[in-house]
Amino acid sequence: MLQEQIDLLEIITIKQNSNPEINTLFKGLLYSPWQCSNKLIDKYVTKSLAKIVKRYKQSVLHFVFNTTKFNYYQTYICGIDLVLSDSKTGEEANFLAQLNLYKEVISEDLEKANLNFDELSSQGQGTLVGLYIYATIAVYEVAGIIQPIDNSKHFHLKIKKCYLDAYLIKQFRTFCNQYSCISDYLTLYELTKDLGLSQLQKNSEPLKSITNHLVDKTLSINIKYLDTPLSYSFQQLFNRAQLLTFLTCFLVVHCSTPNKIELKPVNIHNVEILKAGFNQNEIDNLIADIDNRTGFYNTVLERTEVNDWLNLKNFNLYYMFNIHAKSLLDKALRAHQKWFEINYLIPYFRKELDQERFIIGQGFKRTNKYQNRIANYDVDVVIYDKKTDLIYFCQLKHTVNFLTTNFRNELNTFSSEILEKGVNQLTALRKIINDDLIKQQLITAFQNTPLTKSYIRKNDFSKNSRFILIHNMQDFDLCTKNSITLYEWNTLRNLLKGSCIFTKIDKDHYYRGEKIKELSIDLADLNAVKEHSYMNNNINSSFKISKEYLELSIYSHSQTVIFNKIIINNIKLDCIAPYFN
Repeated sequence: MLQEQIDLLEIITIKQNSNPEINTLFKGLLYSPWQCSNKLIDKYVTKSLAKIVKRYKQSVLHFVFNTTKFNYYQTYICGIDLVLSDSKTGEEANFLAQLNLYKEVISEDLEKANLNFDELSSQGQGTLVGLYIYATIAVYEVAGIIQPIDNSKHFHLKIKKCYLDAYLIKQFRTFCNQYSCISDYLTLYELTKDLGLSQLQKNSEPLKSITNHLVDKTLSINIKYLDTPLSYSFQQLFNRAQLLTFLTCFLVVHCSTPNKIELKPVNIHNVEILKAGFNQNEIDNLIADIDNRTGFYNTVLERTEVNDWLNLKNFNLYYMFNIHAKSLLDKALRAHQKWFEINYLIPYFRKELDQERFIIGQGFKRTNKYQNRIANYDVDVVIYDKKTDLIYFCQLKHTVNFLTTNFRNELNTFSSEILEKGVNQLTALRKIINDDLIKQQLITAFQNTPLTKSYIRKNDFSKNSRFILIHNMQDFDLCTKNSITLYEWNTLRNLLKGSCIFTKIDKDHYYRGEKIKELSIDLADLNAVKEHSYMNNNINSSFKISKEYLELSIYSHSQTVIFNKIIINNIKLDCIAPYFN
């Protein structure tokens, strides 16, 4: 029987829903935290951490909004540096590469106050980043995931032992997402370098091939499995995707070297895009495709003050395609209702997976006959693994509605209706998994396959059944909710195929790919997936750090003026705190 697993997001959500005041506190800490109630902070946050949060609030009000004054002396917090490392060996872990996302969520909140983050002083920027960091830590602390440790020198937080595994799984998820992006960019760099940008013309075979791959990965749409001619809406989607692919290749080529992928915004002349076969309407429509978005993630392409020069932002591919192809994808899917479940999922598994190892069964659900007697259950595909004697009941939730770019969006989406519905359907099935009704439906699901009726009738499914919610939301990959395992579609299919490609940084900071061997393990056991991926495959990544000595070091560089005398301090605050955005 699989040991129960719990996700940090689930712990925080349970705590948030336990008390209206805590719900208000969490929203106050995560949205414009300089406005968060000091009364609630004092009531629920431990004294030492509350003091730091309120001090940063005061600093923000002073340096950003100029609404408060310091009565005794003036401190200029010049910057915040963060390092996550193994305090025993000194080995650093690169999980805070998403620190820049703090800037994006701060920018969203500042826009409501008609302020621009980039126009603030360094003191204002530093205090804002510090406030958001400690506000996030406070959420984890109130949720009971971390606890303060008495230390005369530093304010110190430690993850509770019972949540260490959940903490490392969240790190693993973040790590996989980051390195998946690096791997994508590395592949694009190699392809573009070999072909040359001049060969990536609209509707050319090289560009269409690359675009098909990116559409399949980012939007989970593979045109090979469309059993009808391309609809007009899908053709519109594909045309937009070709433009996004070309721009990404341009960005990669102009920002990277053979040994390192280092992306940053670049300028591109309008003519460069026109020369690739795209028309002016396509360019203008992409620039205008802002919808209701604000902040950094509003559009990938912007006009500059110089005529015909455009600013191309360094977007994550996942964000880029979801932002600028979402509405078109919605139209395409409506033209092919239930296409993903019926025409893609099962045919894909039957064609791509090892037929000697896996047996694929049809999905099934509660019939109307039992709607008043049994909770609603529904599965889209059933996979039997001969090697492990495990049977995976999978429900698919494909959506175009969510794009999470920060922790607070992630927390909200974790409680979204689409995830709740899928989890509830699988939970209902789990409760009656050994009923004769379910066994009969399984016999029908696996008819004309090697899985025999005798096995199904005799098997105790309470022991070897696993329940997986497949989705296309990257931030909830390798996640659990009510002991249901959540997998992003690309991750699950690659694990089942044994063809995962990870890209890592070695000691010289060069990127290279590593192929993971076939996994003969329980894929619902995320700890086993993590351990196998990193230890049994001898990947020397920075993820291999000690649980006992994991520390987040926060350095506050400050300049204090007392009676016209300047005192410069570099203060180190050691914390063990689980946050990554």
